[in-house]
Amino acid sequence: MSLKTQLQLHPTSVLLWRRLLEESPTDENYQLAYYRTQYDVTNNYEMWGLYYKHCRNKIHDAASLDQLWLQQLRIPSLDYESLLSDYSRFVSDHFGEKYTDKMKEILQIKKKVTQILEKIEPWELQRQDRSPEYWIGYLKALHGSKVLDRVTKNRLIQCTVERSLSIQVFVPVIQTYLSFNLEVDELAFWERVVQIEPSNVEAWIQYIHDCFPDQFQRARSQFNSYTDLSLTPVFCEILRMELRMLKENPAMAQPLLMEDTYNYFSRALKAGDIFHTAAKLCIEVQEEMGDIDRITNDFLLPFLEAFDSQTDVWLYAIDFEKRHGNLRHVTDLFKKAMDLAERLDWPERLAAEWKRFELLKGTDESQEFCTEVCGLALSRIKEKKRRLSELEVGQKLELSQNKRRAHEDTAETKPRKPKPETRDREHLTILVANLPPSIDETALTDIFSSCGKIRSVSLFDGKATIEFTDEQGLLSAMKKNGKIIEDSPIEVVHLQNNTLWVANYPPEKTVEDLKKIFGQYGEVLAVRLPSLKSNVQRRFCYVEYSSEHDAASAMKVLDGHTIQGKTGDYKLTVKISNPDARQDRKGALEEGRQVYVSDLDFYKVDEDKLSEEFSKYGDIELIRIPVKRDGMSKKLNNGFAFVSFKSSSDAVKSLELDGKLLAGRPMKVELATPKKKKVSVIGTGKFDKARTISVLNVDDKISTENLKTTFEEIGPVTQIEWQPANNAALVEFENVRSSGMADFKFNGRKIGDTTVRIGTFQDFLKLKRNKI
Repeated sequence: MSLKTQLQLHPTSVLLWRRLLEESPTDENYQLAYYRTQYDVTNNYEMWGLYYKHCRNKIHDAASLDQLWLQQLRIPSLDYESLLSDYSRFVSDHFGEKYTDKMKEILQIKKKVTQILEKIEPWELQRQDRSPEYWIGYLKALHGSKVLDRVTKNRLIQCTVERSLSIQVFVPVIQTYLSFNLEVDELAFWERVVQIEPSNVEAWIQYIHDCFPDQFQRARSQFNSYTDLSLTPVFCEILRMELRMLKENPAMAQPLLMEDTYNYFSRALKAGDIFHTAAKLCIEVQEEMGDIDRITNDFLLPFLEAFDSQTDVWLYAIDFEKRHGNLRHVTDLFKKAMDLAERLDWPERLAAEWKRFELLKGTDESQEFCTEVCGLALSRIKEKKRRLSELEVGQKLELSQNKRRAHEDTAETKPRKPKPETRDREHLTILVANLPPSIDETALTDIFSSCGKIRSVSLFDGKATIEFTDEQGLLSAMKKNGKIIEDSPIEVVHLQNNTLWVANYPPEKTVEDLKKIFGQYGEVLAVRLPSLKSNVQRRFCYVEYSSEHDAASAMKVLDGHTIQGKTGDYKLTVKISNPDARQDRKGALEEGRQVYVSDLDFYKVDEDKLSEEFSKYGDIELIRIPVKRDGMSKKLNNGFAFVSFKSSSDAVKSLELDGKLLAGRPMKVELATPKKKKVSVIGTGKFDKARTISVLNVDDKISTENLKTTFEEIGPVTQIEWQPANNAALVEFENVRSSGMADFKFNGRKIGDTTVRIGTFQDFLKLKRNKI
């Protein structure tokens, strides 16, 4: 995309205008750049500097330059004090004898601009670029302000909207802007918006919806030039508009409908819409225009072929045939579907629907045929499930036997797995600063790879962190301090004690929330969350600063600091992350020194009996026998106990007691393993399928609370089941409408570090079964 095209999409971008002026520094371009960016209160000071410098080289008359200054001083800017200081020097240089009088004249201008800035600065100080509510509030505050004249108000509003568009297209923000009736060509504005963000479904729908009939063709052609499969909801809006036109001008609308239904149907089959809304609408639009045989061949059969495992799709095709009275085709479809019963997601429902159909429309012979086909199909499924169940039992038995044999191996004879390579970010990372803007991670890797093996490179705004695998690589990299890269001497610093370990923050806090909290005390390079695959209850993170001083300052203030969460107050734990300071011993369970003893006699086995048996194999550190002491029960144990040895090898030796009689019962002895929770549930866990969606390919570092907050953008969430190990979650909404919107709103959207897919309740169960 050319620079001029980019400027047409973002006409107030200081960055783009600066690049254009470097390429083409004409008077016209300087004038346009200055005018378009005048009311960008965050950046207009920079552009004024470039424009004034250009004018000063062309205009040598101090009075004319003074007029330019007076014009600029009437425009609000967050750098207004700097602007006044610059003007003061200008007056001193050119109007020395009139300095006092001219500066007095400027006081009235300053007073008015200061009143405007008092309204603007609070919004600028609490900037939330990714929040549409922030931009809407800002726009409404400008529109309702009494201190702004009409021209200043309109220009500020326009520039504020353009700033929001440079970050992300928020349709509610645009709707708020257009509601002010500022003599904006709304259709042209929407046309530009969809060019800025062609994948924005809401923007396309609003653009199509607002078109007049004579403008519709242009919008439709523009949309059809894009092939993004995430845009399927827009198909429905275009077809709706064309159906409306069909009643008023059939000759014009019918060819459009014919072309678009074929085009959109083909694209909808590839898009993976779980509800098939667009595909079904294409079929129903074709029905409005007739020719049932063509619809069957061109639409229904490809639909069935693409989704032949989905019962709902078969029933949709069957209903189509019912509507057109072809009962023989209905029976044929039922038969074809039941022949695929092993592949269907809900064969029992299909069988029930066929039997109901035959009871209403069939004969004795057809009912008998239906019963026979369905009976055989369901029997095949039942037999398949039985074989799978037997296979599963066999696999579990084999696993148990393998585990038993493994326990019989001694610590000396059992081959040890090589220890996984450990990371040491805290000691083997450098910070590279003063980098040129053009450098990327690949170039940076090439520069430092000669020093040693690099584990990771992370590039920030003019800075980068590079983690090495060993100390030699780090020491070698330090020698590159002062190296010239593209005329810029880089700074290389060994990052030490710059990373904080943070725990016990409110569970709903996101990475961005944490960056905002810790960013108050210095430059935060990154916030790293742990994977929740092994335990969904993990809630800690690492906050990496660009300096040791900032990390220490943050720890001093925030360690023990209370933060308010949705469910109460949380007292932060904040420490400098240091692997060397971690305890060598974590406990008997984690070190393999604890055995789990079960199948004990409730009334005969106590600590003495267990000690007598297990002390033969080594020194015992602790015996723990869980039992409920209520004064009524005479139980000595609840059927199980934990025995902790001082040595892991002694614990392994004690596994010989597995199966040995104790108080007349064979006990079961195995190494104790940590029970880490791998599923997190909000609610009862009993989901209503109609109101429930599955979310697939979810980032395993996202917490349940974050998921809830994210999906409540479209409606209240009543339940969630989150399985990080499967990267999948179930989300139940308060109403069916919200669950229907979820596919359009979230399918293909990036949440955390991954792009999620929206599926059905059945998709979640299939994934779960496949993982098992």
